[in-house]
Amino acid sequence: MRFGTILKLAAVGILLLIVTLVTVVKSVDIDAYRGLLSGAARSATGRDLVIRGKLSLKVSLTPSLVANDVVFTNAAWGRRPEMLKIDRVEAEIGLLPLLVREVRVSRLTFINSDILLEADGQGRVNWDFAAAPVQDAPPITNDEAHTALRIGEVKFEGANIGYFDAASGRSEHLRVDHLTADADTFNSPLALKMEGLWNGRHFDVSGVLGAPKDLLHPGRPYNVEMKAVLAGLVATASGSVRLDKSKHPLLAITLHADATDLAETARMVGVNLPAMGAARISLTVAGRPDAPSLTDIDLALGRRDAVALSLKGSIKDPLAVKGVDIGVTAEGDNLAAFNKVLNVAMPAVGPIKLAGHLADVESGWRLGDFKAILGHSDLAGEATLRPGRDRPLLEAHLTSNAFDLADWSVSKSELPHGRGDDIRLFSDEALPMSFLSASDADLSWQIDRLFDDGLSASQVVVPISVRNGSLEVNARIGAIGGGKLKGALTVESLARPPIVSVLLKGERVALGTLLRGFDLSPVLHGAVGDFHLALKGSGSSWRMIFSRLNGDVALSVGKGSIEASGGDSLAVDLLQQLANGSKSTDTELQCLVGHFSVADGLARSETLLFDTTQMTVAGQGSINLANETLDLSFAPKPKEVAAASLTPSLDVGGTLAHPTIAPNKGTIVKGVLSAVGAGAVPFIALGQADANPCIAALVQPKKAPPVRKSGKLSGGAEN
Repeated sequence: MRFGTILKLAAVGILLLIVTLVTVVKSVDIDAYRGLLSGAARSATGRDLVIRGKLSLKVSLTPSLVANDVVFTNAAWGRRPEMLKIDRVEAEIGLLPLLVREVRVSRLTFINSDILLEADGQGRVNWDFAAAPVQDAPPITNDEAHTALRIGEVKFEGANIGYFDAASGRSEHLRVDHLTADADTFNSPLALKMEGLWNGRHFDVSGVLGAPKDLLHPGRPYNVEMKAVLAGLVATASGSVRLDKSKHPLLAITLHADATDLAETARMVGVNLPAMGAARISLTVAGRPDAPSLTDIDLALGRRDAVALSLKGSIKDPLAVKGVDIGVTAEGDNLAAFNKVLNVAMPAVGPIKLAGHLADVESGWRLGDFKAILGHSDLAGEATLRPGRDRPLLEAHLTSNAFDLADWSVSKSELPHGRGDDIRLFSDEALPMSFLSASDADLSWQIDRLFDDGLSASQVVVPISVRNGSLEVNARIGAIGGGKLKGALTVESLARPPIVSVLLKGERVALGTLLRGFDLSPVLHGAVGDFHLALKGSGSSWRMIFSRLNGDVALSVGKGSIEASGGDSLAVDLLQQLANGSKSTDTELQCLVGHFSVADGLARSETLLFDTTQMTVAGQGSINLANETLDLSFAPKPKEVAAASLTPSLDVGGTLAHPTIAPNKGTIVKGVLSAVGAGAVPFIALGQADANPCIAALVQPKKAPPVRKSGKLSGGAEN
């Protein structure tokens, strides 16, 4: 027989076989399989699969099984009865594979699907299926057990996927316009392509996954090569998934992502972030999905003209946030760039450069090897935050070679005053003390050189402790204004009302340098001396604290000068009027001593005396800290007898914010030295009489009155 004849006979045979298969297929009652399909679904998931519309077979060389109005039921607690609704399902089935007991679906198409994914807030999700008991499943015959199922291409045309989380109220919406998953065989790689809208923003996903059979063999890599393009974001995933001996998946996937605006991208997944600029990240995910590790983390965020942040390192257990090993760097033009990111208010100090190492410790976090350049200042050290304790604890030990207070200072216009027309120095706004009771702290800061406009200090040590709502600050300055300072501040925030105590002591400090440095007065120069301040008050605002203040203030200084051209200064105005209006020369200060006792917000002068080259001036009176009023009188004693009658006594009144000077209306202060001498005892501890003529005058013994002898005074004068 000729070969051509053989081919013709074979073709006829195949044609007859196809016709026979078509005839057999047409004779099958497809509608009888509704129950079989529903039972199989219930056996596998515990849910019902219902074909509410027509179930039919389109006969051709590639027959299609068509089901209309298909519903898959939701969990009993779900928001609606259906988890999945599909208008139409088409399955194209190959005829010839049926001869070898293989059901090969060349294309499975889902048209107009509506899928609801939800979580009930109690840990349950509706895609967690519980299979029906085995006895409920239909029996499987020997023939069915050897029938293989192969699916080639899966397509979704028009799918709406919704997600709702009852606990947070968060919802997401995904519109899939087209989705295709295609593999030639079970042993072939799976090509995937999807596009649509995510919360109204276009996305496109494409890539190639490994052959489905690779997921069934432990140790064999299931390759992953995917790319996603969203609005302002391009992300890729490359790597593999393997099954271990227990058939648990092991990941080894490297992720890369570039976002033009991280905040905009985060909003796509329901996360609100402040405007942080562009971001680039790469990392490798390794290990089991329920216990992964992150390695080779490389994150770059923002831009240097605002804030540029970089993170590099690894996290051994990201789900438990353990094994954190991250290097952190940040750069920017100034600190104010962090205000929107961190919702804080920081000054425009810059440029800035920060670096440190972040690691987890017991119950918290540690930032070690910290170094910062902040404008003209530097900062280094380490800090530990333990939020997991009963009371969160912040521990920090910092050092600075130099720190510029001018970068951080607040202008006088920004200082808090009274509200409305109530112009007072002490604000009645409540002090922010609640943070003292929220957590504990143990801080220390050593500064080699601390400086400001016109002020410089060195050897500064500031330890700070917060425990159970009580604040303790102890500060020591080894060198400032030629002398040294030490002070302490305590705040008991849980007391009702809160209690504030201040202690300040200065030794051999130039008072003029301090006043200029703190922008209090520019007119005084020199005036080296000692001072002591011990005050205690209670209240929730500065005004209330000063109105209840108790303690004392003592001051003893030596030679100095007061500028005649000092401008708007109470000291200059007072001296000019005491000098009968003279404005020609500066005032040479010989000494000054003062002692005020404070009780219930009223500061009374125990001693107030200063001496110049022209006169000695004694003062007395009080300062009411509750209403901020002044009631002081000053009586001069010129050193030239001829000028005594021309030198007026003056009263200082008004308020601390707006003092006034006027001629004395009451009794002129007399007996200056005898009146103030008794109150001068505290100054013996502040200075020596041989070094301060004011103290010498106050503590010198009084002279006995002259005795008459033969009609003459003991001094030799005629009666």
